Amino acid sequence: MIILSTEALRSQIYFLENFNYPAGDSIGAHGWIWNTGTTNTILVVSPGLTYAGYPMSGIGNACRLRNNGNDAYKGMDSIITSGDLYIAFMVRIDSVQATGDYFFAMLPSTSTTNYTARFYAKDSSGNVSFGVSKNALGSNPVAWTGGSYMR
Repeated sequence: MIILSTEALRSQIYFLENFNYPAGDSIGAHGWIWNTGTTNTILVVSPGLTYAGYPMSGIGNACRLRNNGNDAYKGMDSIITSGDLYIAFMVRIDSVQATGDYFFAMLPSTSTTNYTARFYAKDSSGNVSFGVSKNALGSNPVAWTGGSYMR
């Protein structure tokens, strides 16, 4: 005899961004707040990213980041104070610095400098490696993936 039991997952989406805006728009026109200047404004580009099997694939457009541009953030309506938080996103890397730089970060609503987590990319012999840091870099350095991925 086999008994299967399932319990409904108790989860909710805290933040969802598909860049479902017209190509050429600044993300600032859609609720994003500039954090560091206005050089190389982040623009919506078309087409969006796709990946077979990823449920959010092919929805909306994308945005292009440059290695010497501004940062932008979007406030979250709710603050998570306990439990687990899972993050998923698609990224396409065309070029990347050898020393690495972050391209996505989480931070509390009360600060634009006290990062909770940052996600990095760096050149790895022509491929790309990804990394993540927790809290301030001084106490928690970037943990890089063991492998590298084709660009």
